[in-house]
Amino acid sequence: MGNTMTWLLGAAVILFDAILALLWPFLLLLSSFGVIPLPSDAVRSVLYLIFLLAIGVQGFVALFFPALRRYGAAIEMLVVVQVVFFWVGHMAHPTVVEPQRPLESFPMVVNIPAMGAWEGKDAKLDERSFNESEADIAVSRIYTKEGRGIKLLLAEYQSPRAGLYHNPMNCYHTQGFTLGHKDMQPLKAANRPDTDVSVSTWTRNSEKVIVAYWYEIGDQTLYERQDLLKTQWAMAGKTKWPVMFKVLLEMPADAPDQSKTEILDMAQVIREWLGYVQPVLD
Repeated sequence: MGNTMTWLLGAAVILFDAILALLWPFLLLLSSFGVIPLPSDAVRSVLYLIFLLAIGVQGFVALFFPALRRYGAAIEMLVVVQVVFFWVGHMAHPTVVEPQRPLESFPMVVNIPAMGAWEGKDAKLDERSFNESEADIAVSRIYTKEGRGIKLLLAEYQSPRAGLYHNPMNCYHTQGFTLGHKDMQPLKAANRPDTDVSVSTWTRNSEKVIVAYWYEIGDQTLYERQDLLKTQWAMAGKTKWPVMFKVLLEMPADAPDQSKTEILDMAQVIREWLGYVQPVLD
């Protein structure tokens, strides 16, 4: 009877400890895919608590249940798993390096060859919109030329997961817009690798707009939370990451072809400018 109880208790302890160990990758996966709508710091805090709890269970067993030490190999293996995920959790949240110049220094007058000059003025986000975007820094402006206007939002995010959660595919839906057409357009800049920009049209009652957006971490381009996994792989082993930029452009789609051309020209200028202010990593 005593051996049976010892075996059952040992199995229960190992099972409990295994569940705690496996929660590490499970929670990281859910957070990466946006299933857990928590800031990355909150997720990391939960994982650290799980790590401490698991280690506490192992220490308790070693001190007060000498008969269970026969299961030491299994428990030690779980400790190794937990330490590995502790390290991965730490590396997934590296030090964020700020840009060389603030976003506010983006030009107020944007000259585009063959298109003329767009003149900008600040159009600050209201406090509610700023809080809902979870941006650490946000610059919003309206650029006008000959009666036409482009809304621009430039933002910085210390937490990529928080920023990617607030992409237009989510936010325009919540504001009552209906998605029309969506595609990816090439985005080229002389000082940057070629990439793509997401371009979509949205309608709400009689209003129709065209929206272009992308996020970037260094030379990595992102559009939604799933893209963060690819970026984490590309940046594996680096303890410093560039801050994440968000670029969002919107204008009326009353003349679709002209609006698309104008919004892509503005996107090219912004992409090139961000290349000059990218953070410098040691």
